[in-house]
Amino acid sequence: MTRLLTCFGFLFAFGVAAVMVPIAANAGGDATAGKASYTTFCSSCHGDKGDGAGPVGAALDPKPRNFALGTFLYDTDKDGKKGSDADL
Repeated sequence: MTRLLTCFGFLFAFGVAAVMVPIAANAGGDATAGKASYTTFCSSCHGDKGDGAGPVGAALDPKPRNFALGTFLYDTDKDGKKGSDADL
């Protein structure tokens, strides 16, 4: 049952993120709106500080990414620098 709830929670979070990412991309850099979106849709897993220590994240495997480290896997804009503003 716990595994089923964890899977459901992950799928729900992924679905919300899939809807919110395009909306956030068009937000034009509004920090207040970004903080509100992060608090609503991300902090439960990634934590208020972005360190991956959110209350829901404890039940997930793999654990949520620690954004505070500033490490990035991809260079989406192909400029040779991972994690630049354009990559995000």
